[in-house]
Amino acid sequence: MSIPLLVDGIDNQVGIRYSGFPDRLYLIDREGKVAYKAGRGPFGFLPGELEQALVMLLLDERLRSGEAASTEKVQSVEATKPLQ
Repeated sequence: MSIPLLVDGIDNQVGIRYSGFPDRLYLIDREGKVAYKAGRGPFGFLPGELEQALVMLLLDERLRSGEAASTEKVQSVEATKPLQ
């Protein structure tokens, strides 16, 4: 398994824009969008919330892929029906 890692430049632009000091948790979805942004630490550092957001994101992805598979099945069944 590989996990991408991003490091802020010497100019600290990411830290300034995302208020990462002293710590902050983010969840980025597969499309590169912020799916979860925790509050500023230490009081906003709530790993349980991040875990819940991750589970919800994965469930949503699974449902969407299931919907796509269901749509494909319906289309293939309709394609095999004789024309009336």
